[in-house]
Amino acid sequence: MSLLILAKGFTLTLSMIAPIGTQNSMLLTQGIRKNHHKTTAALFILYDAILISIGVLGGSLVLSSSDTCCG
Repeated sequence: MSLLILAKGFTLTLSMIAPIGTQNSMLLTQGIRKNHHKTTAALFILYDAILISIGVLGGSLVLSSSDTCCG
């Protein structure tokens, strides 16, 4: 396995995990303060669903248009 591929995978994974930690800390802060914590959680769920859908659809478009992958 190429070291470049490993570095790209590690960077991609880190870029997906780091924002989740920030999001969780904000939600915990809102919950402790009882300051619109249910609204914040609902918005986070909605935004996550939208961004995951865009990511999956965008990834499938890139893979389907690539000549080097999947024949």
